[in-house]
Amino acid sequence: MAEVLFRHQLQARGVTGVRVSSAGLLEGGFPPEPEVIQVLAEMGVEPPALHVSRQISREMIEDADLVLTMERGHLREAVVMVPSAFEKVFCLREFVARAGRVGARRVEETPHEYLARVGAGRGTADLLGSSEEDEVPDPMGRGMREFRRVAVMLADASRAVVRSMWPDDRESIGRWSSPRDTSGEE
Repeated sequence: MAEVLFRHQLQARGVTGVRVSSAGLLEGGFPPEPEVIQVLAEMGVEPPALHVSRQISREMIEDADLVLTMERGHLREAVVMVPSAFEKVFCLREFVARAGRVGARRVEETPHEYLARVGAGRGTADLLGSSEEDEVPDPMGRGMREFRRVAVMLADASRAVVRSMWPDDRESIGRWSSPRDTSGEE
């Protein structure tokens, strides 16, 4: 759901050259849950026809410019796989809150410089345990109301991330400074 909503927000903002993909901790190869498809349809967002889940790997983390997780446990697993990735791995809602405090990316700022500014003062000890403020709840097994609530939360968060990373639609702002594409991993 997060991948589709991020793509939707990027397209709506006119941002090109960004690759978004999702992955989780569990074994991959499964299609989206029917509730996800229904909620996205209700929002007017079409899920990819052939999407199947993927399990996150070391290579995905290393290749990504930004990794956004749903929970602190996912963040910790990503950093355990690639300890040097801490500066580019954030809980989604943590990133939104931090970006809200520092403001949107400046015209002269590369995305990597912006991530450093967003993460300034952040320590690994700050991310121990769990946090209702940082985490997106898992709606599995909780009914359509919870899927809808989480979908709205993800749509709002993805919009905030896209607006903070690409504060306007100029082509120069829409490009990453590295040869890699951007990935949002969940």
